[in-house]
Amino acid sequence: MERGGHQQPARWQRLDPLRNPAGAVLVEVPYRGGNLWPIAADGAGHSLVLNRPSYGERDPKAWSQSATIGGSPGRDEPYGIDPLASVMINEILAHTDDGGEDFIELYNHSHQSVDISGAWLTDEADQFKYQIPQDSVIPPNSFAVFHQSTLGFGLKAGGERVYLFNPGRTRVVDAVEYDAQANGVSSGRCPDGRPRSPCWRGRPPAMPIRGSPSHRW
Repeated sequence: MERGGHQQPARWQRLDPLRNPAGAVLVEVPYRGGNLWPIAADGAGHSLVLNRPSYGERDPKAWSQSATIGGSPGRDEPYGIDPLASVMINEILAHTDDGGEDFIELYNHSHQSVDISGAWLTDEADQFKYQIPQDSVIPPNSFAVFHQSTLGFGLKAGGERVYLFNPGRTRVVDAVEYDAQANGVSSGRCPDGRPRSPCWRGRPPAMPIRGSPSHRW
């Protein structure tokens, strides 16, 4: 199902159903732009792909984002291994009235180091705000933290979306949506690295960033 182009984020909506010649509904998908669904298909240019049909079309787990922005209408999805596929946005701090800094944390959940040089972080799907510098590598099962003073932009305490694009800006590697935050309390996946986590848990300001090595910029 194509949802190409940069659009305003959706909330609950039903995509146009597929009907037989008599008009009966064959497939209907109640889609919501949010963390349980592929956010990159809601305003960032990707399409929705029925990748795991055994879950049923109404289950968000049945769907994935297209391999690249623009989708693949009328042809098979391209297959390939994205070296950034194991990197995800893991934690976000956006409310820092006490003088601290907003940050975006990335997590490499694989057992191999991943070079993230040239990738982009942004809070706008159509604006590429910060490009990660060369020689930026996240070790296995480790984190990288980018603070506001490095990013050059702050995050909205009232909630928004954050995107990680590949260096060529042809694919959203990861995208998450977080709600309004209390001062100094971050939002993140639980447990670390969980795909499409329904739980963006809060972290009190007294708790440090977690155990595995964190590389900070």
